[in-house]
Amino acid sequence: MTLDRRRFIKPLTGFDVWKLKLRRDCELQGKSLAFEAMGDPILRILWERGLNPSVEAIVGSPQEDAKPN
Repeated sequence: MTLDRRRFIKPLTGFDVWKLKLRRDCELQGKSLAFEAMGDPILRILWERGLNPSVEAIVGSPQEDAKPN
């Protein structure tokens, strides 16, 4: 008798997919430690705000209105 392994695999949520993409981008750029240091609460905030899952999106240029006067 063979067990159906698909019964035991939890489906990925939108956050899980986003997190995997960001993890992969961080790994490609040698930023795995920084990724791990953020933790799920921070990652969830970034995801909820619609940030692209990339290092560039996190450390990219600040918005024009965020510049000091």
